[in-house]
Amino acid sequence: MRLWLHNGRSKVFEASETKFIAVLQLLWRYGWGPFKMDQWVQGFLRKFEAIYTLQEESKAFTSPRRLLEACDRAFPPMLSETLRERLESDGFGQQMVEELVEGMVRINYGQGLDVGAFVGAVALCGFVGPLWAVKGGNHLLAEKLLKSASAKLIHAKVQEIRAADDRYSIRAHSRDKELLEDYDLVFLAAIQTPGDIQITPADKASQIGRSYQRVFASFYSSPPRLGKDPAPVILSTSQEAEFNSVGEYDSTTGDDFVLWKAFSKAPLDLEKPDALFPKDSHCETFAWWAYPVYETDERKRDIPFCLDGRGLFYCNAIEGTASAMEMAVIGAKNCVLLASNRLKGRTADIDSIDSGGAKGPRSKL
Repeated sequence: MRLWLHNGRSKVFEASETKFIAVLQLLWRYGWGPFKMDQWVQGFLRKFEAIYTLQEESKAFTSPRRLLEACDRAFPPMLSETLRERLESDGFGQQMVEELVEGMVRINYGQGLDVGAFVGAVALCGFVGPLWAVKGGNHLLAEKLLKSASAKLIHAKVQEIRAADDRYSIRAHSRDKELLEDYDLVFLAAIQTPGDIQITPADKASQIGRSYQRVFASFYSSPPRLGKDPAPVILSTSQEAEFNSVGEYDSTTGDDFVLWKAFSKAPLDLEKPDALFPKDSHCETFAWWAYPVYETDERKRDIPFCLDGRGLFYCNAIEGTASAMEMAVIGAKNCVLLASNRLKGRTADIDSIDSGGAKGPRSKL
């Protein structure tokens, strides 16, 4: 797969389609940095994989920070330092960090090197591969999970969650009627921006509201105007660029026609003379709140998984560390284990840091 790095004004690096030549090009521009980065990311993944053993042992954690600490003591400090700071302290060259690394972060999170070091490490996991996709689309994962759980699905928009007498009253609106039901436990499994759901007591709602990054995915029938022979993948290395990434769309539905997909923070302007794509090639644009706006203020990141210490759980609390399908599953399973351990009186399996992960002082990735 060919790769371009683009700073919004011009191409700064182009890799050959031939793997051997591409490796030589990387060596020439970045020295041994890419190979060292591969080892750095592999080390990160090996440490993080401890969470799967911990969850198989029914270990649960009250906050994302405690969960990461159980995997390895090197992880919590990564929440309060930037990716740039961490990589510089680990000896990576400035040119590689500002070009190759920033390109990887922008394609995955639409943000730069000032994201937290942990979420930046998650973004760099795409650097090593192999990568997988859900054939037919990611929505199938949720659909299959719902079917396997034999759960009752109610199509309604939740408007209020009210705690009273160890129960939770949920008010929701479905088409032309209002629904009101009481529950013993509530699991919030959706992003919450300020004011999305009214939660009583109100102090619980203030914990979970955060800012999210708006992302636009646009599909085009013509290649971008970035050269006579554009690369299959083009990454932005600067916030000045109007796009985060551009690449051929690899459909998971088996479609055989070629489309180009661009990720950007705002809709691309096809009216200007130097537009990235021809005006008549635009197909469709989709926008969504894709992931949190990552800051390095650790206090904003460590939202508890149980908001009231009783039965109101927030699965998406883990997004303060990193956002991905895999992170969502880990956060949801942790909430279920936390609720189960409390109901069964298994307090020894909650926040049991020494049961797994690295011991002793902070270890280096």
